Amino acid sequence: STPSTRTVSGVRSSQHIIEVKVPPGSRRLCALNKEGETVIYFEVNSERSPTETARFTCVGTGHGEVPADGTYFDTVMDMNGFVWHLYFLDQTG
Repeated sequence: STPSTRTVSGVRSSQHIIEVKVPPGSRRLCALNKEGETVIYFEVNSERSPTETARFTCVGTGHGEVPADGTYFDTVMDMNGFVWHLYFLDQTG
């Protein structure tokens, strides 16, 4: 496996669905704020095509609802000091 990143733009609303194309067997590592963008890091096999969609939801602290079907993934702070909690929903292909 080779470490890889997927950049997610526009995480601004209180609850936001994020879809990321990844190769099968990808492993979620972490999320960070990098130069104003939320970046989700995966460990992937770079020889495989990104045919699956990993879905996350992003909930702002004190805003929105924690998804009943989501699994906590990570927390990031944006450039304005707002805190966002990412929940993994599913990965389908």
